[in-house]
Amino acid sequence: MNRFPLLNSKLQAVLLVILGALLMQPAAAQQAAPKTGQGMSPLQKAFMQKRNELQQLSSQLGKIQKKTMKKHPELQKKQSDFRDLMISKMKKKGHDPDKDIDHLKSLQAKLQKKDLQPDKRKALIKDFRQTNMNLRMEQQKILQDSDVQKARQSLSKDIISAMRDEDPRTDKLLKKVKETRQDLIQMQRRAAAAAHGGKQQQAHTPGGF
Repeated sequence: MNRFPLLNSKLQAVLLVILGALLMQPAAAQQAAPKTGQGMSPLQKAFMQKRNELQQLSSQLGKIQKKTMKKHPELQKKQSDFRDLMISKMKKKGHDPDKDIDHLKSLQAKLQKKDLQPDKRKALIKDFRQTNMNLRMEQQKILQDSDVQKARQSLSKDIISAMRDEDPRTDKLLKKVKETRQDLIQMQRRAAAAAHGGKQQQAHTPGGF
């Protein structure tokens, strides 16, 4: 299974955040629970189930958005203009997203090779994650720009409005996505508090046991 979905367009790679970031999981949430069911606590299992629920909801919204965009060329143009605005703003700040995107594509192509040595694969994955993280950080900075915020809000409003016309489930799904993300964040906080409490208890136990 491909661990790194192909970044086949600048539109995807620039993280447009069309739905006001509702479809994006918190960065920590993506790595907070193990990928297998072995040795997981009840909280971790609940987290995994909730995360899967969020992915399914996001997928449903994504399909509605894709179907909507196909029917609205004017929204495609506005979306493309927003992408170009973000890229332009990033370049003015000294960061070239095109370079990062090309590098990510190159790394992904290398990671598809079946005869790749474990050490080499590990290094490539590390490079991929670091480059992707840097790109996301730069994107988040640009999203604070007033011009980008206005364009993003306008685009998001128009797309969601069109999605409502296309599928009446849109508002219900958006609400459910928001609630599910909040549940995930609360689970993360509980897990962090539990871990911190365990460390404190160990520190106050004679001999460290």
